Amino acid sequence: RVLGVTHLHGAHVAPQNDGLPEDTIKPGETKIYTYANGVQGSSLWYHDHVMGVTRYNVYAGLAGTYLVNDPAEASLNLPTGKYDVPLMLQDKSFTATGQLWYPKFWLPVFYGDWIMANGKVWPFQKVEKKKYRYRLVNASNHRNFDLSLSNGASFQLISTDGGLLSTPQTIKNLKISP
Repeated sequence: RVLGVTHLHGAHVAPQNDGLPEDTIKPGETKIYTYANGVQGSSLWYHDHVMGVTRYNVYAGLAGTYLVNDPAEASLNLPTGKYDVPLMLQDKSFTATGQLWYPKFWLPVFYGDWIMANGKVWPFQKVEKKKYRYRLVNASNHRNFDLSLSNGASFQLISTDGGLLSTPQTIKNLKISP
């Protein structure tokens, strides 16, 4: 028996579209959520939000990115298409047979043994000598990440989940929390 409710983080939505934990959709039922997308360009994310089991469902993969573009972003000549890459980071654990594992009892904090990006352990992306835009979401239950390039090079932070910064920031690492 599967229950669900969709919650979109960071958007300004009417209460009936917010995906509150008590607004559960039962098997055989449907619900249409309406998002106006009238906000500035943003990298948002959505996830299942059922009361008491959100952590299990997000851990199992019921989450994704929701990208809103606007004319201000379009005028900046930012990377688009295959050069605009959403990355959802999570930590997970697996059994010896490769099945997803999560404690059966409640823990205040749980850290998985493996770091995943977009559902893959040890992901790899062949890149061209071009600028890329990576839109990061930390969908872990508790783990924080301190991200940097393996060669120590700097990179530019141009936005947060609240939209574009007033000016790009050149940084060598980025700390993100769930």
